Amino acid sequence: MAPEFSRILDASKLLQKPHPIILQVKEEEKEPVAARLGLIALGEFKTTITVCPPHELQKLIQLDMVMEAKVTQACVASLKSVEGTIKESFSLLLSPKPEPVFSETAETALLALAQEEMETLYLNGEDFFDMGEILVQYLSLALDPYPRHPEGEVLRDGLDDQKQNPFEALKNLNPPKD
Repeated sequence: MAPEFSRILDASKLLQKPHPIILQVKEEEKEPVAARLGLIALGEFKTTITVCPPHELQKLIQLDMVMEAKVTQACVASLKSVEGTIKESFSLLLSPKPEPVFSETAETALLALAQEEMETLYLNGEDFFDMGEILVQYLSLALDPYPRHPEGEVLRDGLDDQKQNPFEALKNLNPPKD
């Protein structure tokens, strides 16, 4: 099954582009992506990628990304439409080998520590990877898991007022003895 939003990038050619790369969802891709993520609608969805050259000690390419999206979700209480705007920044490392090899120097130890904070995509000798699929996965993580419409708050507040203590009915069964 083909991904809904596919943008194949060539890792070997990323460093040839000094300017940012902008990936944007096409109109015909919005509905399938929205359906996959359980959204009512997906408006704008674009990501600006800045390619950072690899460090001289390692061959890891760092991609710094800013993802922006406009989404419509269903309220968890009322099922009414809830509009949302997402703007997330994250970084991804591209590694040509399955596991990076570090020598024991202070500089590489610092590099290894910094890289633990970022997700690494291991290319396993291949140059091509699907950046669109990665972005859809990051979008799914950035969505509000419990979107609330203002009417949903009213419904929840009303339920809280009607809630009774389950032991209220029991206190009248055996009146206190004097």
